[in-house]
Amino acid sequence: SAENKYHTISTPNGKLSQVNLPDGTKVWLNAMSSLKYPVAFNSKQRIVELSGEAYFEVTKNKAKPFIVKAKNTEVQVLGTKFNVNAYANDDFTKTTLTEGLVSVTNDKLSKLLKPGQQATTFGSKAKIDISSVDIEEAMAWKNGYFMFNNLDIKTVMNMISRWYDIEVEYQGKIENEVFIGTVSRFEN
Repeated sequence: SAENKYHTISTPNGKLSQVNLPDGTKVWLNAMSSLKYPVAFNSKQRIVELSGEAYFEVTKNKAKPFIVKAKNTEVQVLGTKFNVNAYANDDFTKTTLTEGLVSVTNDKLSKLLKPGQQATTFGSKAKIDISSVDIEEAMAWKNGYFMFNNLDIKTVMNMISRWYDIEVEYQGKIENEVFIGTVSRFEN
């Protein structure tokens, strides 16, 4: 049955992808990301699995909640717009809400997000940090930019390595400097 069949879409380094799910939900995938979703949403819930980063514009359906599983975190919505950052090589998962309301769950702990807020979870620890964020910064990747706002060199280089498909090797002492700026992803 269609209930047991899944599609997986993967985005290679240096590319962005966009997919429309069977219920009309739109998903944008960042570089080095993948999304597993059913051929048809035939169960009581619409469940997808994310590795990497994606932005979701969820079609409203109160009878069938939409759930994103990303590492040890679940994000549940009825209809909203949000971003989930859950790369395997990061020790956190970040969920940023741009519109609507979502519930973020990690190891039986659950918190609600309002627009402009970001939830950060850390592996299987029963901890969810909520903070106000700059939506433009969280969505910069979808709009074709790297945006650095007080980010350390390792975080910056993780973002760059995923996009340009490079390996980063550190030599010598790494300073505790932070970087600020915006750079187009499509220019040399």
